[in-house]
Amino acid sequence: MGIISLVCGIVGLVMSFIIPTRWIALILGVIAIIFAAIAMKKTPEKKGMGIAGLVTGIIAVVISIIVIITCASAKSAVEDALGGVDLDELQQQIEDQLNQ
Repeated sequence: MGIISLVCGIVGLVMSFIIPTRWIALILGVIAIIFAAIAMKKTPEKKGMGIAGLVTGIIAVVISIIVIITCASAKSAVEDALGGVDLDELQQQIEDQLNQ
């Protein structure tokens, strides 16, 4: 269980810096925290991997949340700067024009 939590934590930590995979990183971070708690409870004498998985999982969750909030606020700021234009609608219009 400790190895699973560590792997999930490390993968989640790496993916938290990649904007399109931030939701997967958040899920992996939570999974790492859960498996770390189980690992530390099952084998209290071998806590090393569990603690490492817990730390990397917590960091992955925190960074993912920060990235999600930052992206949402940046999108809102850009929409406001463009005069209330919906970026999703603008993206669709650009794609339609490129496909013609």
